[in-house]
Amino acid sequence: MKKSIVLAVLVIISALSLSSNAQVRFGIKAGLNTGSNIADAASDASILSKEDNYNGFLIGPTAEFPIPLTGAAIDLSALYSQKGIAFKDFGKASVSYLDIPVNFKYKFGSPKILALYLAAGPYVSYAFSGKFTNDEFSNIDYKKLDVGANAGFGVQLLNNIQVGANYSFGLAKNVAQVSTDGVNFNNVDYKNGLWSITLTYFLK
Repeated sequence: MKKSIVLAVLVIISALSLSSNAQVRFGIKAGLNTGSNIADAASDASILSKEDNYNGFLIGPTAEFPIPLTGAAIDLSALYSQKGIAFKDFGKASVSYLDIPVNFKYKFGSPKILALYLAAGPYVSYAFSGKFTNDEFSNIDYKKLDVGANAGFGVQLLNNIQVGANYSFGLAKNVAQVSTDGVNFNNVDYKNGLWSITLTYFLK
């Protein structure tokens, strides 16, 4: 499944050549990440059973490649994104990623005035750092490479502004070690899964 998503990303990026004669738009995207990560019930996560919402942010450049004669576009971004896992009373472990989502986007309405859009596609992420809010988390064995899928919707205003909501579901399993009250939980398996609320501004 992971190999299929990586292949899908490569295929979609190759398909961007279809936009060579269209007007490519560049902009900046920023937003908030929030959500409970998907913990494996068979791991120690089920014993802790106090999973809390993890909150972070994302920011980075984005580009929109219109597909001629279709009213659709391919959205490609490179985002700094904070993800991780959190437990009530135990703090959180935060992992910083470079996210590369590639979404197929279709718009309804008049894009230059007001339009709604739906978007979906795969993503690839590279983790480059991790940290903890307190000593309860003794370690986190995060995978360098995460792949998954996105689905979202939003509104486009006056051609240049997009406000959207997106859910991403990771497929790579991570393992956190949590230590609390003298008890060690060495097998807290989880996958990244969170909502993102974003604001995008295109330069043209």
